[in-house]
Amino acid sequence: DYNGFSPNGDGINDVFKIYVRSIVDLKQSIFNRWGQTIKTISGRMENILNSPDIISVEDNNNGGYLLGIWDGRFNGDIVNDGVYFINVEATGASGRTFEKRADINVLKGRAN
Repeated sequence: DYNGFSPNGDGINDVFKIYVRSIVDLKQSIFNRWGQTIKTISGRMENILNSPDIISVEDNNNGGYLLGIWDGRFNGDIVNDGVYFINVEATGASGRTFEKRADINVLKGRAN
């Protein structure tokens, strides 16, 4: 579980990713500190895996996926450095529901 990334185009840690396993429905929303929604992805997992909203999908061959969900952009521009917030609601294959809230630290550093 990491909670930061640096969307500066250097090819290292440029995308924020979440790990999901045995999930059938997912809703995740990213907010800024004023509560403004920056990005939302929601729906059935099979649709999300093929969605243009997902930047990358890495299959770990164990039923789980590492999803690249945010490139740090809002309305086409990289957001300012700072703390952002993510809410994740998911339904597992067993029908159990999960909810997680966390912070995301954006630190662009020096762009190439």
